[in-house]
This record gives sequence, structure tokens and C-alpha cells, in this order.
Amino acid sequence: MLPTKFKYGQWPGSGEIDIMEHVGYDMERVHGTVHTKSFNHSINTQKGNSLIIENVHKKFNVYSIEWYPNKILFFINDKHYFTFNNRKKSWQEWPFDIPFHLILNIAVGGGWGGIKGIDDSIWPQTMEVEYVRVYDLNLDQRDQTPPTTPNNIKSEINPISAKLNWDNSNDDFGLKEYRIYLNNKLISKSNQSNYKINYLKPETKYNLYIEAIDYADNKSKSKSYDFITPKLNHHPVPGKVEAEDYLSMEKGVETEKTKDLGGGVNLCYIGDHDWMEYTIDVKESGNYQALLRSAAVIEGEVQIKDENNKILSTIEVPVTDDWQNWTTVRSNQFTLQKGKQKIKVYTTIGGFNFNWFKILKAK
Repeated sequence: MLPTKFKYGQWPGSGEIDIMEHVGYDMERVHGTVHTKSFNHSINTQKGNSLIIENVHKKFNVYSIEWYPNKILFFINDKHYFTFNNRKKSWQEWPFDIPFHLILNIAVGGGWGGIKGIDDSIWPQTMEVEYVRVYDLNLDQRDQTPPTTPNNIKSEINPISAKLNWDNSNDDFGLKEYRIYLNNKLISKSNQSNYKINYLKPETKYNLYIEAIDYADNKSKSKSYDFITPKLNHHPVPGKVEAEDYLSMEKGVETEKTKDLGGGVNLCYIGDHDWMEYTIDVKESGNYQALLRSAAVIEGEVQIKDENNKILSTIEVPVTDDWQNWTTVRSNQFTLQKGKQKIKVYTTIGGFNFNWFKILKAK
């Protein structure tokens, strides 16, 4: 089975479900396999299992799956032999919340079937199919039990956003979604046990509650959580700012332990068009330059932008031949006005690590 629309990108991002795979040189072994962004044969992490079926090519066999929101069960002749569970981490592990369609395919040769060559004396060959059937599991009628409460809410709070995660709720047939309410207003629905709330106000108290919903629209008990956003701190300019001390960033940028002088962490997995936004307090109007601490195995490019998205300067990021071989690069001069403001480090060409930057008076 393949996705009808590639919501999570091309293969393997949007997933593949192999209800049955049978390779001619291994005649009596039949496979059932799942491929996703995290689990696929190109990185040798695919998930699956196989069964030995005697005389598999001389009789009809029934190959089937039961696809639930929380798991996919694989069967041959009603014998269950593999389960792929939805761990509710992200779409990289479970893209199976979108429509798929069936494909019946015969392949000759290829990277798997052709490993031992092709016997040209076997032709002609046929694949006989007695029936293909698709059934509705009717979960909206069968599921009578509400999900468990989404407990143990944890958060990372900054002045304008909150990253939340919580324990997965359990349900007999699987969850449809979590509903997230802020100050008694529904703000989002999510099929993952994590969520980021943006556009909060500094030094403000908020009430949050989360409820789990199953496919019969049974609701769990809601879990309430209160938090207060901290004061918005501004980094003094002239001065140094650690890369990880951003106010907000493009999703996907991560941190790792750095080998640069001073220790701590650096930002990594910075791609094209990623960005980090920082709050600064400029002590005096005038001309400034930015110094960027970077390490890269390919050339990159960074733009320094003001809070109106105006480009102040562009910095070429040089190759240092290692992700932890650090160098400092300097921007051209740009003008900053006195006062508190935001500044953005925007990567037009990513593929480098970033440890800190300084904004100093131009010489």
C-alpha cells in the first residue's frame, strides 16, 4: 500500500505498508513490512517479520492487515505474525494517518529479487488473485470506552511560547486526537503527545487543559495545567549572545554538546531557510558588526535581519572541514538604533553548526 497523497513528502516520508512480499529465490518465505522516514530499508531500520508457508506457490493464501490508529496487525491465513505500534512520537515514525491505496505488483529482478540473477527458463509466469477486499473496522460503533487521561504534562516556557509534552493516553482501539485548550478556548488538535504554543505574552498567567478523544468521540477526563511566562530578557549590545539563547526558532534546529572553547552546547541541523530570533538592547545608536562562530563541511550563508525583516548584513560561512572545527567570521557594517528590539539570524544556505555571535561597535 502506498499513500494516495504524499502529505509527508516522497518515499519513505509518507510511508509504505507491504501486506505481502514474496521473493522467488526464497520460495516459501513471505514477508510483511512497514517503511517510514525513521524505519526503512535504505537505512536498514525497516520494521517487519516473515513466515514460512509450505507450498506457498501451489495454493491460495490470505494475506491481510488490520490497520488501527494505534497499531497495524499483519496476518497470513488468519495467523498474526507482526505488529507495528504507533509510538505517537512524530510523523517520521507513524505517517499512517492519511489515505492509502492498494497495489498488486510483479517485479522481475531489482535490488532484492534479482540478487541471485534471473532464470530465463521459467517463463511464462502468472500471479493469480482470487479477491481483494477492504473492510471498515467500524470503530465509531465498537469503541465504548473513553481514553485514559493525558497525565504528567511537562513544559519548557519562554516569554512568548511554551513547548508541552505529556504521557500518551491509552484507548482500546486507539486515539483520534488530543484537544488542547488555552484559557478555555480550543487552540489546536494534535495526534501527537506534544505541542508548541506560540504568540504568548511575557509575564502572563495561563491555564491549559488537554483531553484525549477516540474514534467514537469518547472523551477522556481533562488534565489541567497552569503556567506563567517569564520576563522578556534582552541581550545587551555591544555583547555576546549564545546561539541557543534564542527567543524563537524555525522547527528542526537542535542542540548538541560543543567542543568549542568554553564548552556548553551549539546549534546543529541548521538547514536552508532556518532562522533564530533574539532580543537585544542596543545601548547606543551607531554602526555595528556581527561576529559569528561557525563550523561547517560545506559553504553556508547567513543574513542578519532586523525585526521588520530588513537585511542588515550577509555573512559567508566558510568550510572548516569538520562539524566541530570552529572559526569566527565577521559581517559588514550595519546600523542599529538605540533601544530594545529583535534581531534574526536567517540561513539562506544551511549545513553548518552555530555556537555564538557577538554584535560589536564597528571599528
